[in-house]
Amino acid sequence: MRVLFLLFIITNIFAKEIAVKGGDYRCVVGNSVDICSQKIIPHYFDEILTGITVGYIGDCLGQGSNLFACQNGVCQSGTQTISITDETHYSWKNEMFDFFCDFEILFL
Repeated sequence: MRVLFLLFIITNIFAKEIAVKGGDYRCVVGNSVDICSQKIIPHYFDEILTGITVGYIGDCLGQGSNLFACQNGVCQSGTQTISITDETHYSWKNEMFDFFCDFEILFL
């Protein structure tokens, strides 16, 4: 029991909170040429990622925006999921239309 408790403490000490930078992102690897570039605004509470607002840029600007709720680097909005890879990359999936894409930030 003590070993499990020690592992729990060590894991929590070295755990790094998942973060993503706000900005414009483009699809680099996906299953459709119709996947739009996205503008994301991350929302943090006490340095923990709690949500992301995703809007569209370019030709898709009129599609509005979605608010994704986040927990442990995975963000959900209806049938769409964002999995944070690192500060400048994420994977996006839309289960309704069977679209997926890996995104990277356009400018640092």
